[in-house]
Amino acid sequence: MSTHPTRCRICESACGLLATVEDGVVTRLVPNADHPLSRGYACRKGPAFAQVQNHPKRVTTPLLRGPDGLAPTTWDDALATLGPRLGSIAREHGPDSVGLYLGNATAHSLGAVLGSEALRTGVGTSKGYSALTLDNSEMFVVLEEVMGNAWSNFLADYDHSDLVVLIGTDPVASQPSQIQSRPGAISTLLERARADQLIVVDPRRSETAKRCSWHVRPRPGGDASLLAWLVREALASPSHRDRATTDALLD
Repeated sequence: MSTHPTRCRICESACGLLATVEDGVVTRLVPNADHPLSRGYACRKGPAFAQVQNHPKRVTTPLLRGPDGLAPTTWDDALATLGPRLGSIAREHGPDSVGLYLGNATAHSLGAVLGSEALRTGVGTSKGYSALTLDNSEMFVVLEEVMGNAWSNFLADYDHSDLVVLIGTDPVASQPSQIQSRPGAISTLLERARADQLIVVDPRRSETAKRCSWHVRPRPGGDASLLAWLVREALASPSHRDRATTDALLD
């Protein structure tokens, strides 16, 4: 049995972990107190990956669908079967009839990133999707509008905030990645709550909602109306009108 420092691959925070290895198998993952950034913190997902890796139903070989359902096969047989199918679909319906989807944490594997891009280019499709397409597209839009660059990420600055509004997130239970790499951020967040400066918008009475200053509980399905109202108020604010006038003059 041996212990090796490693990191979590679930999000960009890459919290430090210690892996216990027995006979070449990772049997346990725990937060690494000596990691310079995470300092012994990790959300529940990272350490649980030891169970995921060793789960008896984990898919470790390609599967092909046959008359009796999915069955294990070799990589050579899988590629020989799927290659002609994709080629036929692309020729008959055009390259964009083929779409690629990359699951979470693919960005942590250079081989997966380069390989998927080579496949997309080879097929000639512009339809590339990932986990970010589902839950982070809006973040890149906001970053581009606010900072001028969709790749200029940010850290939540609770220390210098006069008011913090959290919508549909529960950082006390599972910290969002924007603050996860800063140890002690949850303590700062709770300080905002004690100063009457933390609002949580969530139908559920989450762990964060239990500790906030104000808990707004929209009816399920009513969040779109609430957000539309907030957008309307933001667009009607004097600062936004001034910016719109300035942009029009520059154009």
